Amino acid sequence: MRNRRGVFATRARIRLSPFRPPVGCARMRSLARGGLGLTVVAGLLGAGLSAGPARAGSAAQTADSTSASKVPRQVRPHAVAPTVDEIAIPAVAAATARTVGGLRVGAQLTDPYTQDFRMVAVTWDHLSAPTSMKIQVRVLDAGTWSNWQRLEVDDDGPAATQEKSSVRDGTVPDWVDHATGVDVRVWVPVAARAPTHLKVSAIDPGVSAFDSTIAADNRIWAGGQPLPGSPALTGQTPKALLQPKMITRKQWGVDPSLGDACWAPRYGRTIKMVFVHHTAESNNYTEKESASIVRGIYAYHTQSRAWCDIGYNFLVDRYGNVFQGRRGGIRKPVRGAHAGDYNVGSAGISLMGNFEHATPPPVMRRALVRLIAWRLGTSYRPARGWTEVYGSKFRRISGHRDAMATACPGQVVYDWLPTLRARVAKRIGDFHTAIYNKWMDESGANGFLGLPFMGEHWQQGGWFTVFDHGRIYSKKPAGTHELHGAILAKYRRLGGIGSRLGFPTTDVWKTTAPGAVHASFQLGRIYSKPRTGTHWIYGSILSAWVKQGQSTGPLGLPTSDVYDVSVGKRQDFQHGTATWNATTKKTTVVYDS
Repeated sequence: MRNRRGVFATRARIRLSPFRPPVGCARMRSLARGGLGLTVVAGLLGAGLSAGPARAGSAAQTADSTSASKVPRQVRPHAVAPTVDEIAIPAVAAATARTVGGLRVGAQLTDPYTQDFRMVAVTWDHLSAPTSMKIQVRVLDAGTWSNWQRLEVDDDGPAATQEKSSVRDGTVPDWVDHATGVDVRVWVPVAARAPTHLKVSAIDPGVSAFDSTIAADNRIWAGGQPLPGSPALTGQTPKALLQPKMITRKQWGVDPSLGDACWAPRYGRTIKMVFVHHTAESNNYTEKESASIVRGIYAYHTQSRAWCDIGYNFLVDRYGNVFQGRRGGIRKPVRGAHAGDYNVGSAGISLMGNFEHATPPPVMRRALVRLIAWRLGTSYRPARGWTEVYGSKFRRISGHRDAMATACPGQVVYDWLPTLRARVAKRIGDFHTAIYNKWMDESGANGFLGLPFMGEHWQQGGWFTVFDHGRIYSKKPAGTHELHGAILAKYRRLGGIGSRLGFPTTDVWKTTAPGAVHASFQLGRIYSKPRTGTHWIYGSILSAWVKQGQSTGPLGLPTSDVYDVSVGKRQDFQHGTATWNATTKKTTVVYDS
């Protein structure tokens, strides 16, 4: 079969492994390649096992041309289906394997040709790898082989009980720009066996015209300005409330069929802390390639590793763009797959690149500061101090290596974490909003409302926060008030702050009618009692009912919502009805006989 560069490749079908998603979930090719000659391993003897220099012809050699190639605004985001080639890596008999420094070649893939791919990684059966294993790859581009590169073992992932039991272990994926061939060496201790069912994943994330639109239009706001429609940045508006501009899953081209439908999003009770990661692939990518990299990581996590979704909650590229990762809501405590047992209650944020030796650009660091300040601050969490997650204590802003045996997020970023905490703490500042003060007045996390589930959010000219057992809304001049129980449920069914009721103007209060509660809103009220139900009342009918004595008057409590009749509107009560006439603009009360 001829590939796109005109090179013939041998292809033979391999049965899909049991962990694979159902056929049709993605464009997945699981292939075995015929070897086209043996790779000489002797070159490793002089160089050792360290990674070689950057691959010739990489994107590092070209300038970012984003500004010169803006895509018209009529281009719309759409799903992009990545292609993943899964190539089996044959084991090498111990008797014939070459050894270097106590390691031997336990498995080797030699010179297979594939369709064009842009990302490469290696996977194997869960928990089948020996310690001290090292993996090297090199790729073929335009007839030239790159130097051998070391692929780090990736300790990101779900805990054993958090997602599917058939997840695969693997390396971090490496962004190679463009390639059509790959060699792989898997080095294991002399007395050990290679992992079982080794495979190399060659991933083509696809290209969308919207990628260039992201680069042109979606960069984070310089100076941390608010999004359109949000409150102006004033001395009374904490900076932490200002959400960074974010590239949504739809915008970066997520293909939902790739596996994230294997479960509905899982949530913790609240966000306690943040783990900082790095993706550990190339730092040499253009801004318009960033979405492709996110799609590649998504395809690798869902197809090659068999996770339910991309592992990170957020990703930040070197141009300061923030990408939404896992689905389920950017303000909710979505359980990721980035820190094993410590995924619940933490947010995983990954810097796109390798920062073991390189320093993240200033715009990338600023974006990370704003993102973490917003994520922690709106959930009323400080930047400093310690918290407990799954029985272990971590700083509020920790590196991945604090939880697992990994070099992530790279030594340079790890050394920078104290400065990051200080900058986030400064941005959060003395975070005392009206909602926060109301929550604390009601005993905070130890009170009736419990922990913040979804952080403070601006909508319809005001703010609200979702807690374990209710919500607090705040808007001038309506005030700051909490809702819970049946009244909150009814309010939400009606459309919440987007409904004709507007914002609440009272908390939930008991009425003079035994067993009944109510809350007032800008344009109406909701009453609730187990025997009469939960109903809203507004307008002229509300005015007439108030004149009759409200809940203890002769009509009693409402037993229906306002509904349409031929003459206008009507509402039923325990002891009668009230009808508003659309022609006369009058309300008539009729009592039951």
